[in-house]
Amino acid sequence: MDNRNRGFAVLAIVMVLSIASIAYTTNMAYLQLMDNKVLSNYYTNSEAFINAESGVNLVLNKLSSATNAHDMLSQLPFIYSTPDNLKLDYQVRVSSLNNNKLLISSTGYSSDKSALRNISLEVYYNMAFDIPNAPLLSNGRLKLNATDTINDGCEGISPSECLSPGSIADNIVISQSDVELNAQGLALCPDNSRLDPQTVLGALVDTEGTSRIKTVNQQQWGSAASFSNTIFDQIPQIDDTTNSSSLFENTFAVTWADAKQHFIASEQVAYIDMRYGNTMDCSQQLAQLEDSVSIIYIEGDCQISTLDATSSSLSGEQHFTIGTTEFPKMVFMEGGTFITAEHIQSAVIGMLYLLPENEVLSGNSEHLQHQDNSQETSQQQAINLSGITVNGALLSEYSCSYTQLSDLDNELTSSDLSVRYDKQVLKTLYQQLAVIPSASHYQIIAGTWRDF
Repeated sequence: MDNRNRGFAVLAIVMVLSIASIAYTTNMAYLQLMDNKVLSNYYTNSEAFINAESGVNLVLNKLSSATNAHDMLSQLPFIYSTPDNLKLDYQVRVSSLNNNKLLISSTGYSSDKSALRNISLEVYYNMAFDIPNAPLLSNGRLKLNATDTINDGCEGISPSECLSPGSIADNIVISQSDVELNAQGLALCPDNSRLDPQTVLGALVDTEGTSRIKTVNQQQWGSAASFSNTIFDQIPQIDDTTNSSSLFENTFAVTWADAKQHFIASEQVAYIDMRYGNTMDCSQQLAQLEDSVSIIYIEGDCQISTLDATSSSLSGEQHFTIGTTEFPKMVFMEGGTFITAEHIQSAVIGMLYLLPENEVLSGNSEHLQHQDNSQETSQQQAINLSGITVNGALLSEYSCSYTQLSDLDNELTSSDLSVRYDKQVLKTLYQQLAVIPSASHYQIIAGTWRDF
């Protein structure tokens, strides 16, 4: 081979090697670029995922706090975006699926906005309120018959929830028995006043063997419940009611004397005055109330017209019902009770609170006589609970709460009292009233996590 041919061969080889080298270098650069893009995508996607997860954790953290959960749940659907002064970047939306189930949807972004990740999951939430812890509470003596019924629980929840701790009422009955009664009270609640054990449906003792029929001594109701509501905004709150003698103070953390005028003047309260007669029956006025009205205040006796009563499809018995399980009511009755025809039941779904009427009497009673013959404010101390049905809780501020047997055609019969504890109804009522819960819990629903 001559030199010219040899040179051409060398040139060709050099060119091939150069092209191969260039191709290899280009390929390596391309692979490195792809690796960088993969790493960048992985980083930005991870960043977006972490931010989206932060949004989920934010909501779960709020559900762990009673106050924060209350604020969030009161404005569903709730949307939260990361403040501009934070480096995280996400938007989370919380919407309601039903009464105790939420859907959490969180969208996270990378810092350069090149990546986006969505995370969603469903959770159960449970709000705990300082609701009455017994079906029947009385700031005085009780005299109930065997035909009356007190049931301590699980009327409004599923069997599985009923078995969970705290679903059943802590106590069946809480009453104060050491009150001093006036002559009216003594005639109805003698010293041997009693609660017939046959009245109670359920265990009379707890798992530790302690009686669930509890007696409270005077001025020993204990610390007040937390009841924060706008109807009490202008009323001084009681910080410590350890020595409170009032069931009202123990339940609402305010005194009745401070609360009454503010209470009945509130736009949240439907006020019905039956003390001086009214052209419209009490039951007719109640039937006209909207579902949105959660609090009812009645002064005097509430006459229930037979025209407003309905018949049960199961038992055929006639009854007049205030409230529903979806819209329970808090009913206050001062100085009166439900007046019905024979065999008509008056039912309240929610809470029924009975308060004695303040009456100014002249000083002509030896028990009320003052040396200067001044007048004294006294209270009518007795209330007849016969014919009342409550699904929720019944509270009485009277010194004597009783049911009375009646003699019809020489036979002793009774218009029975029925109190069925319903924790879910009471919780729904407190939620409607926008009461701040005492505790909040959540549980992630298995199989609902989505991160794509």
